[in-house]
Amino acid sequence: MGQFKKTLIKQSMQLHRLLLWAAAAALLLFVISAFTHPLMIWTGPRPASFSSPKGSFQPSYVSAVQQILHREKIATAAIVKIVPGEDAPLLQVVESLQGPKRYFDLQTQRELIDQDRKQARWLAQYYSGIDPGKIRSVTLQSTFDTSYPWVNRLLPVYKIHFDTPDNLTVFVHTETNALASMTNDWKSSLQAIFQTVHTGSWLKEFEVTRVAVYSGVLLVFLIMTLSGACLLIYMKARKISQKSRKVHRILAYLVVIPLLSLCLSGFYHLIKSSLSGDMTEEKPEITLSLGQEKFSPIEEQLNAFEGLSFNAISLVQGPDGSLFYRLGIPGPSSHHAKVSRKEQFDGIPSEKRALYLETRSLSDGGFTDREMAIATARLLLKKPTDIKAQGTLITRFGPEYDFRNKRLPVWKIVFEDTPGELLFIDPVSGLLVDRLDSATRLERFSFSWFHKWDFLVPLTGRPVRDLVVVTFLAALALVVLFGVYMRIRRPAKTKSSTGK
Repeated sequence: MGQFKKTLIKQSMQLHRLLLWAAAAALLLFVISAFTHPLMIWTGPRPASFSSPKGSFQPSYVSAVQQILHREKIATAAIVKIVPGEDAPLLQVVESLQGPKRYFDLQTQRELIDQDRKQARWLAQYYSGIDPGKIRSVTLQSTFDTSYPWVNRLLPVYKIHFDTPDNLTVFVHTETNALASMTNDWKSSLQAIFQTVHTGSWLKEFEVTRVAVYSGVLLVFLIMTLSGACLLIYMKARKISQKSRKVHRILAYLVVIPLLSLCLSGFYHLIKSSLSGDMTEEKPEITLSLGQEKFSPIEEQLNAFEGLSFNAISLVQGPDGSLFYRLGIPGPSSHHAKVSRKEQFDGIPSEKRALYLETRSLSDGGFTDREMAIATARLLLKKPTDIKAQGTLITRFGPEYDFRNKRLPVWKIVFEDTPGELLFIDPVSGLLVDRLDSATRLERFSFSWFHKWDFLVPLTGRPVRDLVVVTFLAALALVVLFGVYMRIRRPAKTKSSTGK
């Protein structure tokens, strides 16, 4: 056992010295690039409002929806819902998720030409707080790029560029009225550093090479970490007089386990994200059949809802193919004028419950959001009714369903025959927002907990979590610098001793 210990120490020392220069250079670059991420959060542009525009919709709008669809001869659509507009609520009809959106005035029932672009300008002003007269350009973007990477999830979006000293750019998603991203010159510079160094965007055209290069770098980090851990464990805790060596050893105790977790989770994330692509794959969608046989005059039935207002009105398909109006009953949070950054990440339920009214009679279908979400998931995946499913309401973001999806609340659906697969359904639009298999779930938990340290968020909040991460990065940089310093000083010391 003694000989094994000596051999292990000797080999660990040799590996540690052999890989020092390559590991030190790469690790310092990774530390600097990693630091840009919290720096972007702390110093990047912040929206004037964190919550999306709220709407208060009258029962009479239900009748207007039916009349507009009939007059315009709209037979099919992916989404039919009422959305807040700058001056008044509007009917939004999305015939294809990747196609243009049409808007109609609920009072005049006339189509508003180029309203999607106007909606984007209004949302940009709403989220930025900047006068729309300073808008320099508005561009529809249907693919991800360096300024709007795939982590933002939402497409298509409008890219609105403002004429400001910092060249503020806002990305808005008009289907959800959501702020998809916000950047300026400073944040773009930080993001460029992060993408170039940390994720290897400079090799994006050569994916195999990118994965090979970064796998090699992570392997070097892993060998350095493990060899260093062996030295910490098996070398005697002798009295160290040299201050640099003493500090190096103390800091190494603090960083070795977190660094190991970062290496392993980073490697898993690298391989999994490469295999999964950039998340631009199309998700299955339901096409609503809007034939007039599914509607009947309902003006008299609407009297039963006089005096009420709803925060959401949309058309969704029921389990048997029938159509329903979904009417969202607003909850207390809908009256909040402002939402904090913490609340934005945690998520705030905007509804108390929803009514599902059959389009021909306005009779209550008796469905709940949970039942309708399961029915929607069943239709999307063509699951037979004898396969049981569970539905869970998600009202806050987490590792499985993070804040970049933007939509809340959603329903998490799990089918009995595929327990490892999760589907997230938006109850308002009846859309499949996200879909995870077992491998993706494991990767997201790994990356969230062991790479971004999100397990600290419930205990400390995000600002303190970010501060802990930055402190760790600083300690890691010091370990590297002290290691380099000792390696540089050692030959001189040896030579001096020999001269004596």
